[in-house]
Amino acid sequence: MSLLPIPRTPVLRFIDMVRSSQSECANIFDHDELYYCPSGRIAIFNVLKQMNIAHDDEVLMPSYHCLSMLEPLQWIDVKAKFFSLDSNLNAILPSLDQQRTEKTKAMLMVHYFGFPSNIEEVREWCQSYKIALIEDCSHALIGKGGERNIGTFGDFVVASPRKFFPTYDGGLFYSNESDMNDVSQSSLGIRYNIKSIINDIETSVSYGRLALFSPFFSKRRKPNVSDSVAPRAQEGNIVRKKYQDPRFSQSSSNGSVSWFSRILFRNGVSKRSYETRRDYYQYYVNAFAENKLVKSLYKDLPDGVMPYVFPLVILENEDAYHKLLKKNNVPMFRWDELGDSECEVSKYYQYKLIQLPCHEGLSKGEIELIANEVNTLIAPA
Repeated sequence: MSLLPIPRTPVLRFIDMVRSSQSECANIFDHDELYYCPSGRIAIFNVLKQMNIAHDDEVLMPSYHCLSMLEPLQWIDVKAKFFSLDSNLNAILPSLDQQRTEKTKAMLMVHYFGFPSNIEEVREWCQSYKIALIEDCSHALIGKGGERNIGTFGDFVVASPRKFFPTYDGGLFYSNESDMNDVSQSSLGIRYNIKSIINDIETSVSYGRLALFSPFFSKRRKPNVSDSVAPRAQEGNIVRKKYQDPRFSQSSSNGSVSWFSRILFRNGVSKRSYETRRDYYQYYVNAFAENKLVKSLYKDLPDGVMPYVFPLVILENEDAYHKLLKKNNVPMFRWDELGDSECEVSKYYQYKLIQLPCHEGLSKGEIELIANEVNTLIAPA
């Protein structure tokens, strides 16, 4: 029996439009000069332009990644050099030494799934070779790397707050080291802004939220609960997607975020969101503790961490189980298209690591349904 449609990403609720008490943790919205744009990949593109990265330059990229991290490099024909990661998805410094060349101009480091990386070590390494550090906070709005807050280590910082908010669009970028040069941004137009609001409401209604609007939107869209079950990607095969959607198109690189998204972002990270995500994450840890066929990537949830998703490793028969989970509408992500690298950890996680939602737009009952379904489907024959 498949699950009812459960949203993988946050969906709009009436409570999201009301400003609530803020989390006491410092977050990236605290920076004095934020530049909002339609998506995280456009944020990366703008930062590359700020650094004058051009053809023939090289950027060090983590070997475990989603394609949206690479597309901005492809837009300007810059070469990605992939460095290896350890089992906790921290950068392996000797691998950085192996991949660095005279053409290396920048490095991008990710705080995966909301957990701070070894960003202090990475920053020191970058400074020693005068390589610009792009700190990717797309999965982490708050947290600490050692004694410092995340979002304060990189020469440049990029983020994708739309992953944490029930919004149609939303990326941001800023600099910690200098003023940004000639950042020219403009609205993508009234039609785009109206579409963003309608999309937020429509998506929410399709998942059974915002019942007040259901008479107007209930027949307009079916919920997207599952990606198609695709075969394994070929190693090194990076698909160049040409998006018509302005949120993900190079043509929108000077565009600003929609009005409605900006309003929600100004509310900041609420205490409710922080506590709910942590509560759901811990529930998953406990729910999967006795299942010998899966493993929580991070069992410990340090203070100050606000998880983006729950990363779960399927230890065997991952393709068969992944197909079964999809067939039964279990909401999840999997990064199975990676650039060709020598990182054994990334190759291992490519098909074995799935990401389960833990956002505050879900009810506790929905979290329990997801966990129960995973334990039921991934079980000894």
